[in-house]
Amino acid sequence: MHSQIEEAIVIYCIIDDVLKALKHKDDIRAIFSDAEILLIAIIAMLYYGGNCTKAIKFCMDLLKKKISLSRFIRRLKRLDNLYFSIFNLVIKLIKQKIPLSQVEDFIEASKNDVIGLYLLPLNLEGKILYGDRAYNDYFAEDALKECDNVKLKVIRKKNSKRFDYYKQRLVAYFRKTVETAGSILTTNFPKKIHAVTLDGFIRKIYYFVLSFNITYLIKLTYN
Repeated sequence: MHSQIEEAIVIYCIIDDVLKALKHKDDIRAIFSDAEILLIAIIAMLYYGGNCTKAIKFCMDLLKKKISLSRFIRRLKRLDNLYFSIFNLVIKLIKQKIPLSQVEDFIEASKNDVIGLYLLPLNLEGKILYGDRAYNDYFAEDALKECDNVKLKVIRKKNSKRFDYYKQRLVAYFRKTVETAGSILTTNFPKKIHAVTLDGFIRKIYYFVLSFNITYLIKLTYN
């Protein structure tokens, strides 16, 4: 078993190499480099359930430098435009496609799942989209097929007009794969993600996903 300090050093090296590959330049006036700011964010997600205050303390002890929570948040926000470049490069290193949909609209949990489907900024022309029973909506299915050539494959009830036993077996198989991937991806998620703003909540989700992929890359490298 590696210690948290050893893992943090490996994570920092990966982040620093990724930023160099992206030709990213730090502000020479900054006490903490951008790689160190990203390290704090990843450490918060991996070890402290998204608690940035605890991650800052851990990294300050490790790096022998000081930074306030408010300063850290401001620095992290400035790196938002780099997130997907970092994420995509990490995925290329893993050599495995793990999609991350950038959801522009969030809805209340009390709303029907189909409403969320209408809000998703899909870019899946010519692809197949799998869903569970909550997404049985003939209008959405026909509209996706006609407008974007997207095949919406959902698990149907037996009394559905479009029920087909053999197709359902196939859909259920692929749906289980999606659910398993989602379950693995959220392994480090806490029961409750604390965030004061919606932007803060989304940012934490992003870094939970990035932290998962970085640790996966480490396992591939050292195993």
